[in-house]
Amino acid sequence: MNENVKKLGFGVALVVILAFHADAQQYCNESDFRIQSINRGRSVRITEYIGNNAEVRIPPRINNLPVTQIGRNAFARRNLISVTIPDNSTFTQNT
Repeated sequence: MNENVKKLGFGVALVVILAFHADAQQYCNESDFRIQSINRGRSVRITEYIGNNAEVRIPPRINNLPVTQIGRNAFARRNLISVTIPDNSTFTQNT
């Protein structure tokens, strides 16, 4: 019986971990961002966040192009708790 309890506990812990992991992968909708094509149309810069989430998770791709830049004022005057950016993005001084 003790072995079954251990298995049940492990199973519950695994489900909880997977639930948090799945939630962490939820990106904001592409339509929550205004973008600009850059690098001769090979990537995009986010110029403005127009969504309503207080916690923003930027998708790594918008319109099937990589998000490689985030404009300086893209999140200005927004009441945000957090912004998570893709690993390949950088902040820029323009826009």
